[in-house]
Amino acid sequence: MLPRSFQQVPTWLENFDEDGVWYVPGSTANGEVSYVIFGNSAPWPTDSEIPLVQVKAAVNHFREHAGERWVGAEWKPWPEEVPL
Repeated sequence: MLPRSFQQVPTWLENFDEDGVWYVPGSTANGEVSYVIFGNSAPWPTDSEIPLVQVKAAVNHFREHAGERWVGAEWKPWPEEVPL
């Protein structure tokens, strides 16, 4: 079990498929959002922060349903103005 404070840390979900790149919108940040992934900074849409509980549900669904995208959230196409 993660500490309560860590469970509130915003995080993100992204999915690639034959139709493009998708993300789950969440809270809107003030300013630019980026994450460091394997030492590289990666820009993200400003409304891409979601609660960790949603990420955990999506990961479990992905694992249990042979890679299907989680249906517990509304996915939006990746914005053209945010580089991949």
